[in-house]
Amino acid sequence: MALYYLCESHIPRPRSALKAAAYRAGEYLEHNGKRYDYTNRQDIVHSEIILPDRAPPDFSDRQTLWATAENAEDNSTRRKTARVAHEIIIAFPRELTFETSIIMARELIYKCFVSKGMCVDFNVHRGDRKDMGHVEADHKDILPHNPHGHIMLSTRHVGTDGFSKHKAREWESWGNPTLLVSWREEWANIQNKMFEQKGLEVRVSHERSVEREIDHGECSHDR
Repeated sequence: MALYYLCESHIPRPRSALKAAAYRAGEYLEHNGKRYDYTNRQDIVHSEIILPDRAPPDFSDRQTLWATAENAEDNSTRRKTARVAHEIIIAFPRELTFETSIIMARELIYKCFVSKGMCVDFNVHRGDRKDMGHVEADHKDILPHNPHGHIMLSTRHVGTDGFSKHKAREWESWGNPTLLVSWREEWANIQNKMFEQKGLEVRVSHERSVEREIDHGECSHDR
């Protein structure tokens, strides 16, 4: 059986959505006088912003998207633990190419997130051993040679004039346990469909690691 992994996490304050986005994309971003420069990363193999149709066109710029998300939190709440973004981390099966895995990830993104109105920042990391020095010390358990995708998600509905004043609580899996299960099941179905199309006999199951990954609440991820 092929490797299966999908885990949900969150980016709460005092962490910055701009810093998280810069790290995952290997870019330079700044916000409120703070600069985040991760342009020296060599393990980013794919990066894109995927938006609902009603999102402002300038949200396709990573700097604009996450600066606006941060400002929305400032305008609505100053809770120290406010969540500035959701995140889904997925492992890519080694039986398939990067290109095929990216196609599968996009299918998951459109079906489960963009169709619900979420703005998505999607980045793929190669996970080569030589690049593991970029992983922060408290997340060294990320395995080398482990291609994986980071899917950062907005926490608010978006319209032509920007983010709404209120969080989209229906997107929070802690209040709806079946939500995460549905995402995990969809990722398994997408992979198995592709395995079949490619003539491979391997299959994955979202059920085998549900207890381990859900009970721990958060998964290992780089900041």
